[in-house]
Amino acid sequence: MTGPRERVWEMLQAFELTGAVHAAARLGVADLLVDGPRPCAELASSTGSRAEQLNRLLRFLASHGVFEEVGEGTFVLTPEAELMRDVPGSLRAAALLWGELGTLAFRDVVGTVRTGKTGFQLTTGMTDWEYYAHNPDAAAVFNAGMTGSTLAGADDLVAAYDFPANGTVVDVAGGHGALLATILRTHPGL
Repeated sequence: MTGPRERVWEMLQAFELTGAVHAAARLGVADLLVDGPRPCAELASSTGSRAEQLNRLLRFLASHGVFEEVGEGTFVLTPEAELMRDVPGSLRAAALLWGELGTLAFRDVVGTVRTGKTGFQLTTGMTDWEYYAHNPDAAAVFNAGMTGSTLAGADDLVAAYDFPANGTVVDVAGGHGALLATILRTHPGL
């Protein structure tokens, strides 16, 4: 059992795990392991990475259940790593979102608490939407991450809410309308 000190240490170092998951997702490591175990040297070559650093990254992730080292420097998928594949229903887009844009949004929480401005405003000088308008690659990461995250829970959300038989429904958010599409597929009278 962990005590308060250990739990706080975990909280203080959580950004390291986010960064590591993001790096593995950005490099596409999980997709390279879909056919079975591969040595890190091959993975490094396929991802344009340095083998020593990639091995350290994958061993760190393996210590958290993301990938498994099955031999010296040879890795395989775990159920957690399967979620990092670039396939429908995965969390890869969310890993990219939080690893790239979540760090901007949470970079200056003290400033947000003191001023009421968002992390994006304090870090970039722009609102989130202004930032995405000026950075189309970031907007694509945001929308893909929102869509992926929404699809992971859309069916449960729609089942839990008592929608009327007909009327108008509006989905105002980021993404590609995944929640709205799920609502309308389930409640075609809306």
